[in-house]
Amino acid sequence: MKKRMTELEAQIALQSENMDKLSINSNQKEEKLNNDITEYINQINDLKNEMEVLNNIITNLTEGADLESGFNEPDEFVDILQALKKNKKSFLLLIVREDGVNFEEKVTLESLSIVESNEGITASCPFKQYVDVWTKVKKKKSSSKNKTSKTPKKKSYKVKKGDTLKKISKKMYGTQNYASKIYKWNKTEIEKAAKKNGRKSSESGKYIYKGTKLKLKTIK
Repeated sequence: MKKRMTELEAQIALQSENMDKLSINSNQKEEKLNNDITEYINQINDLKNEMEVLNNIITNLTEGADLESGFNEPDEFVDILQALKKNKKSFLLLIVREDGVNFEEKVTLESLSIVESNEGITASCPFKQYVDVWTKVKKKKSSSKNKTSKTPKKKSYKVKKGDTLKKISKKMYGTQNYASKIYKWNKTEIEKAAKKNGRKSSESGKYIYKGTKLKLKTIK
């Protein structure tokens, strides 16, 4: 690329010299010269941009490079690029400018082209700028069956297999906190069922039995 830039600069100088020899009026000569110079300058700027991109890639990937040679083996860079593409995650690319103002850009690598030739390995890897997007998530309103209520869904409940007073409280009131109240309201029936099933007591409602009918009240 540096060789190409030198050639373009030489062409600008040669073009300027040749224009002096042309038998056209000064206004036409100046306009043509300016157009040609502008075109060559644009080409030089394009080459500079390409070199800057290449330098950025090398700068970003040479951390930990061999201190003696200054660079890793080409295959190692190819492995890094392929890993970045396969990972599909964003990463920080260090942008190094000639004016000394360096900065980092969050990018992703989504495409990669590797070409091997006698002159070496050429990698084409356009980066895409990555932007974090924040969105608000609207919380779903809890359904009515999960709401805490002081009024039970039913005025009575028949104990099922696997029930506990806490489960029944949760099911009927939306909270386990009323288990002790359910026991208090139904102490006689619960203790009676416990003795019928061979226990001295229910241990304050720890043991309840299928088929026991419980009364449920509104919490005051």
